Amino acid sequence: MERAYTLLLLVFLIAACSAGPPEGSLDVASPPATVETQAAATASPIEETATPITIVPTATPTIVPTLAPTATIHTPTALSQASLPDASTYTWLTVVGSLQAPVGITDPGDGTGRLFIVEQPGRILVWGSGSLVPAPFLDITDRVGTNGSERGLLGLAFHPRYEDNGYFYVNYTDRQGDTVIARFSVSPDDPGLALPASELQLLRISQPYANHNGGAVEFGPDGYLYLGLGDGGSAGDPQGNGQSLATLLGKILRLDVDRGEPYAVPPDNPFSAGGGYSYPSMPIATVKT
Repeated sequence: MERAYTLLLLVFLIAACSAGPPEGSLDVASPPATVETQAAATASPIEETATPITIVPTATPTIVPTLAPTATIHTPTALSQASLPDASTYTWLTVVGSLQAPVGITDPGDGTGRLFIVEQPGRILVWGSGSLVPAPFLDITDRVGTNGSERGLLGLAFHPRYEDNGYFYVNYTDRQGDTVIARFSVSPDDPGLALPASELQLLRISQPYANHNGGAVEFGPDGYLYLGLGDGGSAGDPQGNGQSLATLLGKILRLDVDRGEPYAVPPDNPFSAGGGYSYPSMPIATVKT
């Protein structure tokens, strides 16, 4: 009887193995499908009869590449002798002679065609109608210090409304060697003569050395007065003035000479709200007699 049960169980096991695994079971002994088999399985006539499926791609951000700025490099071309003007075809004429250390020349913009020449010792001369006017327009040699090759009367600028107000501005070093920015007035009775006693000093800046005293004075298109100050002198800026906010030396200043006494700071200056050098207040008017 036991033998009969044993045979029956053996027959059942053989039948179960030959029938394959039931649906949904995992046959771990089966080898994985090959690429060829998978490809064959997907190649089916369903591709010809199936309804096309519209696939909406997922929106992806558009990436715009950032182009690095390219610099245009201009290679200087050596000038050949043939490209230079022929000096023999020009005639050189002396327009003004006998000047003492001229350092600047400018036009007052009053329509007269006159040119004003700045002499470093402290005079401003006028050239007009083809000749130099004998009398100086301004002579302040009595207050200008020239004990140094880079000191003296160094800059001149006429107010944009010079025709109306008669104001002009100068940059000079005084007898103590300090930089002075001052305003003068033309005589109301003589357009060829300034009034030395009309001096109004806007700034007086201590200069530690006799060189690098700057001197530029210009009005910009915005109507403000621009001043170019040297770094104080010596060599290599030993006091570090050019990189310091504790001094006006080594800077370009911008003043509003039409407001304030004796000037106002333009509201859009970099340090108008603070953080820069606070210049000590000066008298409203400093007049030299």
